Amino acid sequence: MELLSELNKEGTTIVMVTHLEEDAKYGHRIIRMPRIPINLAN
Repeated sequence: MELLSELNKEGTTIVMVTHLEEDAKYGHRIIRMPRIPINLAN
C-alpha cells in the first residue's frame, strides 16, 4: 500500500477494488457499490 500511496502522490491515478475497509481507507474518494444479486444467465 505504501507503493500505491507514493505513486499517487507523484500524480499516478490508482483505481483499487477491495472488500477490506482497512485498505479502502488509503483512498481519497470511496465509491461504495450496493450489494445486489447479479444474474449471469442469459
